[in-house]
Parts: sequence; structure tokens; C-alpha cells
Amino acid sequence: MNQINKNSKQNNPSRHQNNDEKDIVWIGGKNPCFLTLKNQKRKIFEIVINKNNLEELKNFLAKSSLQNLERIVKVVDNIFFQNIFNKDFVHQGIAVKASKLEFKTQFDLLEELNLIEDKKQLPDILILDQITDPQNVGAIIRSAIAFNFKKIVFCEFNSAKETPSLIKASAGNIDFAEIFVAVNINNLIEKLKKIGYWCIGLAGEGVENEKKIAEYKNIVLVVGSEGSGIRNLVKKNCDLLVRINTNKEVESLNVSVATAIALNEIYRNKNV
Repeated sequence: MNQINKNSKQNNPSRHQNNDEKDIVWIGGKNPCFLTLKNQKRKIFEIVINKNNLEELKNFLAKSSLQNLERIVKVVDNIFFQNIFNKDFVHQGIAVKASKLEFKTQFDLLEELNLIEDKKQLPDILILDQITDPQNVGAIIRSAIAFNFKKIVFCEFNSAKETPSLIKASAGNIDFAEIFVAVNINNLIEKLKKIGYWCIGLAGEGVENEKKIAEYKNIVLVVGSEGSGIRNLVKKNCDLLVRINTNKEVESLNVSVATAIALNEIYRNKNV
């Protein structure tokens, strides 16, 4: 690998910021970085790595037929990583500077769904109603991809942004998701129901437990923030509210855990 820059003194990320920074994100951690490079959904500007991991990166690029990326690899020391991530971020000595994913709109989603003539082929959808914690959102995305919910809707306002922490919490699986941003969740839900969807809200006050979901097809699962849950008007627009059965001594589950349980229930019933 002849074109690797081994000058570990190049520790100021600002010297690499030749692009519009609002469209750029640093991805850290081996699994998220390797998935990003392999998936090729982003434009890659730079790969930085410590010398201890260099051989592993070489092997990965060769195995994945990505030798063309060797020219943008730079070997740096830990000061570099401290400058681009917060002190608690577990970067594992590797980071990728890449373009952010292109999020589509609710209108793109509706247009795509309306083109599906056979309503039995409609994909399930996950709506995140104003969930702002990147760790929760990342964990939810990881579960969603695991259980084949690839279409995920964010609110335009009061939602987590694509950050290093969110990408890391998703274990890089956000690159496999189709993210849509909705200006008006209630309007979107109304239109989805007209297409043939059942909108099911996950809420502690739900009368039915998660087993009830098995009775429905064409599901839109709606989940809300851990503090306030789904907003009241969004709840009213749901066809059904379900709860996760737990030990009565446990007040509530983390939203990412509760969502994973509901997603698994839907996935299990589709594959029995």
C-alpha cells in the first residue's frame, strides 16, 4: 500500500474540511466503518487509522476489492481521534470521513408505495415519533434492519440527527435503511391507511399486548420518545395501541428494547 500517509502528526481534522460540513459525518468503530466502505452508499473522503489496525484494514480492502480507497488512507495517532469524536466515543482506532446519507421525504415514500399494485407486497414501515436520543435511535435502526423493517420515518423536527454516535449505536446498519423525513406524521399516517396499512402504536397504556400484532398485515409501527411516548394526536390516528407485557414491578422498558420486542413479534409471525 504505497500511498498511505504515515505522518502521525497530522492531527487537525480542520485541514481536511474541504466539503460542506453539514453534509459530512465522521464514522468511527471497526464494524460501522467496514460496513460503510463495503456498502458504498456514501461518498468516502478519507479513512484514518492507527498503525495497530493498519494490517487489518489492508486485508479488508483487499478482500472487499476496495484497493482504490488506499489512496485516501492516513495513519494517525489518538490525538486525531480525540479531535473528531467526544472523549467517551469508542472509535477503535479507525474512522471514515463520508457524506451523510440522503434522506427522502414522506412524499417520496407515498409515491413509491402507490406504485405497488399488489397490496400484499407492501413493505412494513417504522415511524419514530420525535425520538431524539441518538443511542436509542441507533439501537432501534439496528433492530429494524435485523427484523426486515427497512423503511424508517423520522420527524423533521425534534428528531435525532445522523451523528457518529447514532451510526455507531446502529452498528453501521443505518447504511442498510431507507430513511424518510416527514413534515407531518399525522398526515402521513392518514395517507398510509388509505393505501392499505394498519397503524399500530406502541404505548404503555395500550389495551392489547404485542401478540395482537400478529392479526394484522401491512403494518406501520409507531413508537415515541421514552419520556413522553407517542404524541396524543398521533395516538388518536393509530388504529390500535399495544403494550409490551412485562413484570409488573418494572415500570417501563427502554424505547429501543420495547421496539425490538415488537419488531421481533412482527417478524416471527411473518416467518412461521
